[in-house]
Amino acid sequence: MYPRGYNLPMRRWLVGLVASAAVALPAYAAAPEAVQRGEQLFFEHSFGPTASSVPMAVFQALQHQDARFRPEALGERYGLLFKPGRDLPIGFVGAPALGVERLSFNCSLCHTGQAAGKVVPGMANTRLRMQEFEEDLMDALKHDVEVSGTSTYETAQIKLWLLLARRQAEGFKPSPHRAGPGRFDLLQTFKKRLGLPPHGFNAQMDIPALFGARMLKRYPRDGALGGDQDLVRYLIVRLSGDNSPLKGGKVPAWVTDLNAYLASLEPPANPYPVDRVRAAEGHKVFRNTCAPCHGVYEPYELSHPNRIIPQAVVGTDPQRVQVWDAASIAFVRRDPLISQLDLQPGVGLLPPSLRGVWATPPYLHNGSVPTLYDVLSDPGKRPATFRRGPNYDPVKVGLTGDEGFLYDTRIPGNGNMGHPFGVPLSERERLAVVEYLKTL
Repeated sequence: MYPRGYNLPMRRWLVGLVASAAVALPAYAAAPEAVQRGEQLFFEHSFGPTASSVPMAVFQALQHQDARFRPEALGERYGLLFKPGRDLPIGFVGAPALGVERLSFNCSLCHTGQAAGKVVPGMANTRLRMQEFEEDLMDALKHDVEVSGTSTYETAQIKLWLLLARRQAEGFKPSPHRAGPGRFDLLQTFKKRLGLPPHGFNAQMDIPALFGARMLKRYPRDGALGGDQDLVRYLIVRLSGDNSPLKGGKVPAWVTDLNAYLASLEPPANPYPVDRVRAAEGHKVFRNTCAPCHGVYEPYELSHPNRIIPQAVVGTDPQRVQVWDAASIAFVRRDPLISQLDLQPGVGLLPPSLRGVWATPPYLHNGSVPTLYDVLSDPGKRPATFRRGPNYDPVKVGLTGDEGFLYDTRIPGNGNMGHPFGVPLSERERLAVVEYLKTL
């Protein structure tokens, strides 16, 4: 059953954020040293175009001059997370470029969340509001920022950056497509960074968890890039601004280390009650109806078919698939790495791994369905609106309540249609599958 210079300093900086129990699953057997190095990379390495990122002195000045950027406000206003002993939010990293310390983002920004009050690497940051952060930053840069460097050279660099950033900020127009928390238009950021024509429609995508990274051989959510995962990961970094060639035909060692760490990530334990008898029943139903697309989660086998489900078959909101226009495809095909990979853009969507799925609501690629129960129900009976807030339903597994951002599925790009594969199930089978999914 188919059931990524100074001419655009701010925009390029923001794009730099791109440059991601009942069943006893096997532990990932990577060299501990590689996993440890990968963890350091995940949290502290700058993958983006550092030469065009924000001077650290500018960000620090804004924290003193603008209440919106004070440390205590970063979490409440933008959903940024902190680790004890670290001054910068998770995902904010510093690196020198052109003799000036710069601030950029890395993958831990989006792919580190919270569960039961604890920071969980690999979990989506469902509170993250980078759209609002960008808009507030652009607004702040329209005004004078009192800052100087530690040397004449650094001061000159900062003043030039501020001049160009103000010009960009004055021409900045907020997107009419409101992402809300936990969503981001990944392909749009790449297009802006690369000078490709942006798409004018809403293709916001829910930030995915990374718990099933070792199962997946295609990336991103549409599965457009497939093959060797070190090459795939390095291609994403290249599209984010690092165009250094391969040395000896091999990717840098750090790519392998980062992938080893991502593959080692495990979801947090589900703290909610599970009906084990019903979960066992749901396991059987899952194997027959869901596993052909979403994979197998057994003590003896952890696998994923890595099959792209055509858009016409899955039937979900089509705008995410439509971001692959002719210019984008032609640009990516020019990269020499592509000949070593399997490129299938604009086909459909890659079913996600379901590791830790209980902790990752809402669901579908655009975050349009609040609970797993609704995913398995008739698409026509799913809620037209719901709140992306803190309240969790441990029975239907997902979001509930009247707090948080109002998500409206009637807005193009936000549609909750498709994935009708649970419709043939009986109510008992549907609830049993939901119970089983609580254990993954």
